[in-house]
Amino acid sequence: MSKQTEADISASTAGEEYDCIIVGAGHNGLATGLVLARNGQKVLVLEKNNYVGGMGGLGKSSRAASMKSARAACFLSLQR
Repeated sequence: MSKQTEADISASTAGEEYDCIIVGAGHNGLATGLVLARNGQKVLVLEKNNYVGGMGGLGKSSRAASMKSARAACFLSLQR
């Protein structure tokens, strides 16, 4: 997965309106986004790194690449 540039993100979110924008996709940012989304809010979570989870995540370890998609799939499955 390639790292998106600021221009890519601006282009992909241009014209979108969100009820809430969360800066930081660490544990608390993801949990907050989940609660808000479950309560009907349109949420945008931004992260400067190319992985989520913050200090609780795997970061840049060798296992990070294989676990990123599993963590993302788990998070997205909770968005129902």
